Formats: sequence, structure tokens, C-alpha cells
Amino acid sequence: MLMPNEPLPVTCTQCGYLLDGLTVNGARISCPECNFGQILVPWSPEFIVESNTRYEIVKNWLAAFGLIALILVVLIFVMIF
Repeated sequence: MLMPNEPLPVTCTQCGYLLDGLTVNGARISCPECNFGQILVPWSPEFIVESNTRYEIVKNWLAAFGLIALILVVLIFVMIF
């Protein structure tokens, strides 16, 4: 069973063959099953959490700005009519 922050096993993106334990040349690995060469990308749970946090901050600021703009439009409309 995988732990929450443990990465999934590395598999070939073309045929699904399990690539764990194979030799990595640079940042590439070749699948012994289908000979598909693929680039390995580093994975970090900290990066995902940080990215989501930044997204949440921007989303909250945009929501606050939208709410203020809506209140101003309603106030102006009430004052005019």
C-alpha cells in the first residue's frame, strides 16, 4: 500500500510496463517492452502544495475584488434610481 506522499510506480507512458529498477541515462529511460524512450520528470509533493496555495490566494483576491465591484455597482444603481 502506498503512503500519501509516496510517488506512484514509474510505468511506460506508451505500453504501461513497470519501469522501476531500470537504468536511467541522463533524464531518459527506454522501455524494454516497447523500446519507447521517455523523459523522466522529477516529482515533489511540496511543489504541488505550494502551487495550489498560490492558486487559492489569487482566487480569493479575485473573488474579493468581484464582490467589491458588485457592491459598488449596486450602490451606484440605487443612488441613480
